[in-house]
Order: sequence, then C-alpha cells, then structure tokens
Amino acid sequence: EEVQAKQPVLAMQDNNSLQVKVDVPENIIRGIKPSGNDQPNAERAPTWATFDSHPDQRFDLTLREVSTRADRATQTFEVTYTMPAPTDFLVFPGMTATVTADLSRVSVGERVFTLPATAVTADAQLEPFVWVVEESAMTVAKVPVEVGRLSGSSIEVAGGLEPGQRVVVAGVGYLAEGMKVRLLPQREQAQPRADEVPSS
Repeated sequence: EEVQAKQPVLAMQDNNSLQVKVDVPENIIRGIKPSGNDQPNAERAPTWATFDSHPDQRFDLTLREVSTRADRATQTFEVTYTMPAPTDFLVFPGMTATVTADLSRVSVGERVFTLPATAVTADAQLEPFVWVVEESAMTVAKVPVEVGRLSGSSIEVAGGLEPGQRVVVAGVGYLAEGMKVRLLPQREQAQPRADEVPSS
C-alpha cells in the first residue's frame, strides 16, 4: 500500500493508564481559588469517576492539566485527569464516565448559577426575576435575581437563588404569581391515532 509523507499508518494505545477529559464551564473555573504549594491538588479538590456499568465503584482521579484557553464553541475549559485502568472490566478510548469533584475546599465563596437565558425575564421597571416552583403546592413565585454575564444561550445568576430550587425555563411570559403549574414528563411518548389502535 502506498502512503504519503507524514500520513499516520499506526495508532498505539496504552490502556494501563487512562485519561479522563471534562469540559468545565467558565463560572466554575472562575470560582476556584488559585493553588498554593502547601496542599496537593488531590487534597484540595478530591475528584473521582464512575461508570454506568459499575455505579458502585469509584476511581480516584489525578489532575494532569487544565486548558488555559476556552473552547470557541462551548466557552468551556478542558480539564484532563488520569486514572489507572480498572482490573475487573474493560474501558476503551472514547467511552464515557461520570466525574464528580468536591470543590468545597477551593471555592472562593461566590455562588453563581447558570440558567438558560429564557428563564430570566423583567418587570415593568426592568428589574430581572425568575419564576421559582413551590413544589409543595406546585405554584410559581416571582424571585428577583442579580444577573451576570450572558454567554451564548446561558446567563449567570449571582444572587437571589438557592441550591435545589426549581426554576421555570420555558413559557415564562405566560405565568402569574401563584399560578398552578405541572412538570413536563421526562419522556414524552406520541399518542397513537384512533385508526392505529387495534380493535379487540
């Protein structure tokens, strides 16, 4: 077989050590304190990976590098970790994992949420707010917020919200204080037409 100069003809892979790459949003990167020489990265922000086929097993990750340039399309920063290959099941390049990081020791304390821009609206005085679902009664309540930067279709909310609150992200212009709402089902199934239903 004829090949051209500098044409790759062989790809070698070492599966004894794996790399795990994660795209981290800008607001999370900005909320991390710079590292010092007094504490290793593993102790500052313990990070581990799990795989869907073995959810009860956690694999500790070691930080390798953090990209200093954001991806042009997603505005996220690529963070690379390493981990030894599991011994009781196979993991090949391109497979997915769930990565969890404990950032409690490295957070600067500023809590910023990122929401779809469609979730934030404004009142007559142009003060921004969101609709929060009161899940006990399934009604909505207006909550004033402090907004930050707009990035693509997402917007930062720096104040007004608490972790765990459910925010309406679609149809906000049709809501009113105290209005009853219901959650969309996680999976929508098409209803068959009458002529498609088999007769008994």
